[in-house]
Amino acid sequence: MKTLIAIIIMMSVGTVQAQEVMFEIGPAISYSDGAIIVGQYGIGPINVLGAVWQGERDNYALGLSKRFSYRQWRFDLGGIYAKNKDDRIGTHGNFILFAGYEFSNGVTIGWRHISNGDVIFDGGNNYGREGENLGEDYITIGISCEEKCKKYFRQK
Repeated sequence: MKTLIAIIIMMSVGTVQAQEVMFEIGPAISYSDGAIIVGQYGIGPINVLGAVWQGERDNYALGLSKRFSYRQWRFDLGGIYAKNKDDRIGTHGNFILFAGYEFSNGVTIGWRHISNGDVIFDGGNNYGREGENLGEDYITIGISCEEKCKKYFRQK
């Protein structure tokens, strides 16, 4: 199934006018374990993304996010649908956050967080929500291309 998701994402990239294509990978931090791989591409102001994380709790997700930038700083806020629920991701619907710094060569160093926001919205009491929420955290390194990618991903 993970391979199928990756193929769908890659095929879709060629059918739209992409503004940016970015891939990132990184190890888990805090109480998380394993590593994450994220692929995303921009369609206008929205990023479509796919993520796979592996460790004790393998999972994968598809979602949408909005990128905000200030000089070289980049911030994403979005939502994803995670395939599996477990002791860290207690719901299928989750927020996905990103904060990072992009160097002039397109390399980005960042922090990515996946969570259902339970701590913010009801103080961590799981009131009216299914499952637990401890979330997942990763430090990532990514590579992106914007203008260079346009010639490869333009509609024909």
